[in-house]
Amino acid sequence: MKGIRRLTSISSGPRVFCAFAILGLLGFAADAAPDSQRIISVNGPITEILYALGAGDMIVGTDTTSTYPAAAAQTRKVGYQRSLSSEGVLSLKPNLILGTEDAGPPAAIDQIRSAGVRVSILKDAHSVDGVCEKIHKIGTLVNKELKAKELVNRIKTRMDAIQASQKKNPFKKIPKVLFIYGRGPGSVFIAGKETAVDSLIALAGGHNVMQSFTGFKPLTPEAIAGANPDIILTPVRSSESLGGKAGLAGLPGISLTRAGKESRIFKMDDSLLLALGIRLPDAVETLHRELKNIPE
Repeated sequence: MKGIRRLTSISSGPRVFCAFAILGLLGFAADAAPDSQRIISVNGPITEILYALGAGDMIVGTDTTSTYPAAAAQTRKVGYQRSLSSEGVLSLKPNLILGTEDAGPPAAIDQIRSAGVRVSILKDAHSVDGVCEKIHKIGTLVNKELKAKELVNRIKTRMDAIQASQKKNPFKKIPKVLFIYGRGPGSVFIAGKETAVDSLIALAGGHNVMQSFTGFKPLTPEAIAGANPDIILTPVRSSESLGGKAGLAGLPGISLTRAGKESRIFKMDDSLLLALGIRLPDAVETLHRELKNIPE
């Protein structure tokens, strides 16, 4: 009994109490830190990942490319990711900005950093592994490592199943695809190598006909001479800005291609098509189904 009373006395002493109190505060701080984050995401796929990880309540603002899920469309907007305003961003009092190399202009990013806001620039994903790496990094930043691991496992499992199905039912002839991105008749581009679209086309079993350059370049008749794509792939908004199928078919050189002659133009949701993210398996399946519809 004496030993028990002595132990009780020691445990209730001021030094031990302070130690427990400090440990408790440290534990509280560790748990509270992620929840106290005020995040601005300036990239659609990053925004999707944040919501998928259960970190949507940390988001105080997003850029105009962040349209999915529906909750993202309701967030405060800070402009397009390439043309941010430091004043607009800072007015939301964020303590973490998440974006890719597209985030800019550089002067605005420097001003945001100078204001003491952490800016984390993630590499754009052009592969399944790249998408998974991005998910893991974001999971670490928002203290959602376990959920990130679960999400990566789900994506890899689906992609493995998709690839296995494609191997069992291969194309007799690999479909040739031309990707067109437009902001109006005077601003039309095609996608080459080292782009998210190039990777998506390959994952869906197709072949991007533009392999002579990297990135994007303006559409010209010379650019597609001899390419003769079987199908033209384009975002919904680009199609609308170019006048729909008729407008796309009327672009320079398109009428000479098989895709143009057969009016084989496939429109995909912008956020699903333009960047690789957590919906990559959906994008691959959607495009693969359309490629399967091309007469061989």
